[in-house]
Amino acid sequence: MKVNKKAIAIAALLVVALGCVKKKSKVASAVSSNRSAFQRQSEIARARVLGLAEPLRTEDGKIVRFGAEKEGSTRRIFNIATFNLNALVSVFKPTSSASAAEKKALFDVLRDPNAQKSVEEASVWTSVWEMVQERAASNFDASSDSYDDEKFSNYNAVEKFARVSLDDVLTPSALLKAEVILKGIYAQADGPSYGAPFFNLVPRAEARKYIESIGTEAAGKIWEIRLRPTDSLKEFEDSVSWYRSQIASQRKGEDPELYDGPGHVWISTPNSAESVSHYVNLLRLFIYLRGVSQSTGIMNSKYNSMLGSSGNFKSESIRAPVRFTSNKFYSDGEMLSGWEIRSGMKSEWHRGQILDLMLPRLVVGDFLRAPEKQGQFEQMDQFFQPSDVLKGVNLEAGCWSQILTYDPASQNPASWSWGPRLRSPYREFVERTQVEYAQRCKAINNPEETEKLTKAWVRATGVASQVEAWLQPTPPTTTEADFRFSPPGDRQGSFDANTVDLGLELTSRFPLSTASEFADDELEEETGKKEWLQTVFGMSDAERTEFLRDMAGKLSSALGGSAASVADLSNPDETGHGHGIVKAFSFLDASRRKWRVEWDGVGRSYDDSGKIVPDSPRGGHIEVVTPKFQPTAQELESVYRVFSEMSSIPSSDFGGGHINIDLAPFECNPKALARFISFFHEYRDVMTVLFQSPKRMKSAEPLWANGEPKGNDLVALLSRFNGNSSDLAKILYDSRYFNTRVGRKTKYTQLNVTAFFQDVVPARFVTSDFDIMNPTVPWRQTFEFDPRIRKMEFRLFDAPKHSFELASQIRFVRALLDLAVRGTESPKGLNARVDQVEMARNPSALAQRYDEFLKLLRLNTADYDWLFWPRLSKLRAFVNSDAFSPLAEKLAANPQREGWGPSLSTPRTQANGLVSAMRSFERYGKSDTVAEISNPRLQQIRNAASAREGLSCPLAP
Repeated sequence: MKVNKKAIAIAALLVVALGCVKKKSKVASAVSSNRSAFQRQSEIARARVLGLAEPLRTEDGKIVRFGAEKEGSTRRIFNIATFNLNALVSVFKPTSSASAAEKKALFDVLRDPNAQKSVEEASVWTSVWEMVQERAASNFDASSDSYDDEKFSNYNAVEKFARVSLDDVLTPSALLKAEVILKGIYAQADGPSYGAPFFNLVPRAEARKYIESIGTEAAGKIWEIRLRPTDSLKEFEDSVSWYRSQIASQRKGEDPELYDGPGHVWISTPNSAESVSHYVNLLRLFIYLRGVSQSTGIMNSKYNSMLGSSGNFKSESIRAPVRFTSNKFYSDGEMLSGWEIRSGMKSEWHRGQILDLMLPRLVVGDFLRAPEKQGQFEQMDQFFQPSDVLKGVNLEAGCWSQILTYDPASQNPASWSWGPRLRSPYREFVERTQVEYAQRCKAINNPEETEKLTKAWVRATGVASQVEAWLQPTPPTTTEADFRFSPPGDRQGSFDANTVDLGLELTSRFPLSTASEFADDELEEETGKKEWLQTVFGMSDAERTEFLRDMAGKLSSALGGSAASVADLSNPDETGHGHGIVKAFSFLDASRRKWRVEWDGVGRSYDDSGKIVPDSPRGGHIEVVTPKFQPTAQELESVYRVFSEMSSIPSSDFGGGHINIDLAPFECNPKALARFISFFHEYRDVMTVLFQSPKRMKSAEPLWANGEPKGNDLVALLSRFNGNSSDLAKILYDSRYFNTRVGRKTKYTQLNVTAFFQDVVPARFVTSDFDIMNPTVPWRQTFEFDPRIRKMEFRLFDAPKHSFELASQIRFVRALLDLAVRGTESPKGLNARVDQVEMARNPSALAQRYDEFLKLLRLNTADYDWLFWPRLSKLRAFVNSDAFSPLAEKLAANPQREGWGPSLSTPRTQANGLVSAMRSFERYGKSDTVAEISNPRLQQIRNAASAREGLSCPLAP
C-alpha cells in the first residue's frame, strides 16, 4: 500500500494542535451561559478581591443592586451630615406652630457656649456666632441673653447659621454636645419637646455621593443613614469603607477606630418570594444559629424572629434576620424589591460568609437544593413547635421562661423539632442533647446561665454547620477525568504521574462536637490556654466507638467489601500519638486492601502528675486513612457519600487532607525530588491560598515563612542540584528541612519529606512518639521513622469538603510530579514568602503568580478558580477581622531549637534502618540538653483540679 506522507504529516500536525487545546473546564468560563451557582461563586469572589466595579448580573442579564442602612447615636454623625436648613429655620418662621418657649429652648442651645464639648470648642462656636451676627439682620440680636419673639420678625441669622453648618469647614453643628443632639433635651417630660430640627439631617457635599438620605428612629433619639444603591458589590464595599472611616473615632497618636458597618444590607432580586421560600427559611436559620454559636448578641436582637405573627415568612413587617421587602430603596427612580439582611452584616468577615452563600444562588435562581425531606422547612410554624422528645420534660419547671424575654417556642433552637429533618444517627444525637438541655435547665434560675447553656447546645450539635451545608452551592459530579492529570505531549519520557501510589488521610467532623466549660485564671494570658473543667455536651467514649465502628462498616460496604471485615484496633497499650487514647477500626475494600477509621486530634486534660483526667478526652475529628493505592473517582465518591449519610461534615478549618506520595519515582532520580521541592517553594504562596486555611498554619507551618533559610540558600541549591540520593538527604537534614521549634513536632510543616532523609538523621533523634500536650513530659527532638515507609507528605491541604475538591488536590499534585520528573523548565531557586497580610493586600500580584504557576503545571486556571478566588476573598476578610493574629505571634512561645548536629557521613541502609516506635527516649550530654518549656500551666492544672472537686456550676450534668 502506498503511504501518503503528506497526509501523515498533516495528521501529525493536527494531533499536536489538538493536544495544545485545553480541555473544557467543568467550572466553566466567564462567558458561558446557564452557569450553576457553584460556577458563579468564583466570578463573584474574583470581582470582590480585585475590586472590579462590574455589575453582578443574573443569568437573564438583570443587575443585582446593593444598598444598606445604619442606625446609631454618635455625634460623629456630623462628620458627614448637618442640619436640614428648612427644618431648622421653619421653627422660627412666623407661621411656625412652635411656642415661644420651644423657640427659646432651641435658640438657647444654638447660641449657648455652655452647651458645647470643651472650652476650645466653645471658643470656635462663639467665633462662628460672631460671624453670623455680623451677617444677620439688625433686628435679631444673636448675643442677647433673652429671646424676644416679637423682635424675631425674620430668621436671617438662623438661616445663615444653618448655611454655615452646611458649607463651612468650622461646623457649629459638629460641636454640640452628644447629649444635646442625641438624647434630646427637648424630649423631657416636664419641658418643651421639639428635637426634630436636630434629627432632620442632610448629607454634606462629599457624603451625597454615598448617602441617599438620613432619617431618624426611636422618636428622634437615633439617626438612620441609608446608603445609595450601587450596581456592583465593589462600589457597595467602597461606600461601607468610606462610611466607617468617616465616622471613625480619632484618638491622638493612634490610628482611627473604625465605626461599625451597616447592620442592614439590601440586595435587589428578580426572584419572587414564592420561588425562594425554602431557601430563605434555611438562610434565616443559618444566620440565627451562627450568631448564637459565635455569641454575636443575636439572641437579644430585635431582628431574630423566625416567623411573623401570622406564621407567614413573606410578611414585610417580620422582624427576622432576612426578609423580603418591596419598599426599601430606589435606583434610578425605580423602587426595588428584594432581600433585606438585618443581622450579621456589620463586619467584613461575617458579611462575606453570608453573601458567599446567598449571591451565587441568587444570580442563577437556584433555590432547589433541600435537606433530607423536600419541603420540611416550608412549614416553619411546625418546626418551631417544641420537639416531641421534650414531652417527657416538665417545661414549666424548666428554662423556657428563663431565656431572656423572647418567645421560647420560636426562638430557642434547643427546643425546635429537629428530629424529622435530620438523618440517623445525627438525629438521635441532637434529640438526646435536647433532653439533656431541658433537664439541666430545671436547675437554672438565672437567664444569663440559661443563655450560656443555649449557646453551648448550638455549638455542640453543630446545627449551624448542618444548615450551612444545605445552603452551599452544589459542586459538579466527580468523574475519573477530574482526578487524572493529562500529560502534555511535548514532554519526553514514559513517566505517568497518574500511576504513582498515593496514601490519603481524609478528615471529617463527628456529628456531635464538644461544648466544655473551662477555668479562667490569671495565668491564661501567659500560657494562652484555659484548663478544662467539665464537658457540657458531647459524645461519650462509647458513642464515639460505636460511631467509628458504624462508619467503618458503611465504608467497607460502599467500597465493595463487607462489614464483617471490620476489626477493632483500639488498644489501651497502644501509644496513640504518645497519649494512649486509641479508638480505631480497620476494614477491607473489594480488593482486600486495608483502610482505617480513627479518632484523631483528641483534646484532653492532665493532672499535675501527667495522667489524663477521666472524662476529659474530647473534640477532635474522624480520620479515614486509605491504603497505598491509585484512587478511583468511584472509590472516593463512595467515601464522601458515607460522610454525608452519617452527617459527618468535613471542615477546612479543622483537620487536614494529607496526601502522601510514594517516593519510588525519586529513588533513582533525586534531582527530580530536588526540583519538586524547589518548584513547591517557588510558588508555595499560591498553594497556601489554594489549599490551606489560615487557621491551620501552626499544624502545617511554612518553613522560613517570610525569608530565606539560615546558613545557606537551600532552595537555590536544590534548583541546581545534580548529586545522588545521599547528597540530597544530607543537604535537607543539614539545612534543617523540618520543624525545629520547641513545643512542635518535626513533621509539622507544609511539605514533610523527613522519611526521605531518615537514614542520615543521628540515631539519638530517632525515638518513639511522645505526648506533646502533656505538661509533665519534656519536649524532645525526635523524628517518627520506619524504614519500610518511604513517602512524602503534603500536610498543607485542608480537609476536602467533597470529592470534587479532593480531585482538584490530587490532580494538582500529579501535575507537580510531572513537572518535576519530565519537565524541562528550570526552577528559579526562589523561596516565596508566606505572609498572609501581604498576600491579602496584594491580590493582583498573587493572581499573576497563580496564572503563571498553573501555566507552568499545564493546568487550566478555570478548573481552580472556584478554589482560588473564594479562598483569597476569605483570607482578606480574615486578615481584617478581630480573630486574626500573624503566624509569628502564634509561634512566639515556640522558639527555634538549635543543637541538631550534622547528618551522618555514612547513611544507614534500609536493612539496618531505625524504627522510632521501638526506640525509647534518653537524655544526652550536658551541652545538648533537651530544651524544656517553663510550665506555668502546672499551677493552672492544680487550680482546675480544685475547681472540679467543688464544682456546683449550673452547667454541670
